[in-house]
Amino acid sequence: MSGFVRTLETDIAASVEEVFAYVSDLTKHPEWADQPMTIEHVGGPASGPGATFKTHVVIDMPVGHKGEDATVVVKEADAPRHHLAYEATGSDGHYRWTIDLTGDTAKTHVTQTCERLEGPLWVRVAQPLMWKAMGGKMVSHGLTKMKDRMEHGPS
Repeated sequence: MSGFVRTLETDIAASVEEVFAYVSDLTKHPEWADQPMTIEHVGGPASGPGATFKTHVVIDMPVGHKGEDATVVVKEADAPRHHLAYEATGSDGHYRWTIDLTGDTAKTHVTQTCERLEGPLWVRVAQPLMWKAMGGKMVSHGLTKMKDRMEHGPS
């Protein structure tokens, strides 16, 4: 284990199958990401384990904007268990993101977890404070956008 693991949760008024179909399609991630994001499929199957993407996120920092490029690989996409796991590797480290869903035909509970698998020293030192100041808020806003999208459609 990395020592840095954070989890956030929300509830969505939509079926667990609908939510899983939406979040497991990583090409839709820019729709619910908190920060401006592009994603491009670059290898493997179009979806599911082995699907590989290049992403670019523009992060609003207190002192300006920071562009972050990453390679994202889907590791698990288990529809019966409503579990998605993907790993992202960029200049700030290697992360495992998981989304686990529970629910029924009317309501879904979403649990999103970020785990740092590896990272440079500056990230390992600063990340707990960075998460508190902005990272947690970014993920929370992303979950809110996911909820709004699933409950109300495109804005």
